[in-house]
Amino acid sequence: MITKITRRQLRQLINEAVRGFHWAQKPGWMKDKIKSDPNVDKRIKGIMDSPDQLKSSFELVRTLDPTGEWGEKLDQHDHAFLASPEYEKMQQADEKRTSDMYRLAKWKELVNYAIDQSGLRSSLDDLAVDITMHKKHDVTMAGIRSTNHDALLRLKDYLDMGGGNGHIKGTTFQTYPDNLFEFAESEDGDEGRFFAFYTYPI
Repeated sequence: MITKITRRQLRQLINEAVRGFHWAQKPGWMKDKIKSDPNVDKRIKGIMDSPDQLKSSFELVRTLDPTGEWGEKLDQHDHAFLASPEYEKMQQADEKRTSDMYRLAKWKELVNYAIDQSGLRSSLDDLAVDITMHKKHDVTMAGIRSTNHDALLRLKDYLDMGGGNGHIKGTTFQTYPDNLFEFAESEDGDEGRFFAFYTYPI
């Protein structure tokens, strides 16, 4: 039985297969290595910069190499794909995704540290901290909410003052809006009332 997959599914499978390889080698590294080999025919090197000719140029290198060394190296991966613009975009997207995950983790750690340092955590009933990335401005953000209006307002002021030192672990916090906003999780608004604000580093 043959299982058919869509082009999008194939792209996802390729992405998952090469993820992790990204950090080991840059896109096109094999092409650069071949072009730096003085024993490879200059005419082959001349067509390697053409995307349409890249795959055939690798085959020529494999076929004309008397030692078989290049053939062994080229058999390890699909180097025509790894030198393609598509792969480079995938690598950049993967690196950005990994970088964002690291930044979010560090931001979450800092926000929770600031809450602990404020001494207000025990007063912040039903406390919730939602960490996210503002994609348009490429900045980490935190939505902080609690059912205790006064304690949450004191936390907001604490962050705005940088814990009294102007900064917390070298980071200045900006909060908004100026006043806490209120929302309810139930339709009638009588239950599940929360107060909240956002904060981000500047």
